[in-house]
Amino acid sequence: IESVQQHIENTVSDKIKVEAAGFLVNPSPVSGIDSESYRILEKTIRSVFPEAVVVPGLIGGGTDARYFYEVSEEVYRFYPIRLGASSWSMFHGIDEKITKDNYKEMIEFTYYLIKGFE
Repeated sequence: IESVQQHIENTVSDKIKVEAAGFLVNPSPVSGIDSESYRILEKTIRSVFPEAVVVPGLIGGGTDARYFYEVSEEVYRFYPIRLGASSWSMFHGIDEKITKDNYKEMIEFTYYLIKGFE
């Protein structure tokens, strides 16, 4: 937050006052892709969803992941939710839901992920 504010102040005229407003949080630390945890996650994704392409990416938005850094150095934000064009309107809205088949896949994935850490 501070570095973004400093960048804005350095970029715009000093006649404009820049101050933080609203709910602000700094970004979460980056979790590595060369760790054993990532390899287990990747292996589980490939075994449960063999058609999937596994690549690291960014999550645009706040998640509860920021609370897990107290118990783990690496936190990965992944859950196997199948999304279609009509799915986007259901996020954080009225009647938020997924299909029963997708729910079953999520349970299966979670089971195998936990087994991978044994």
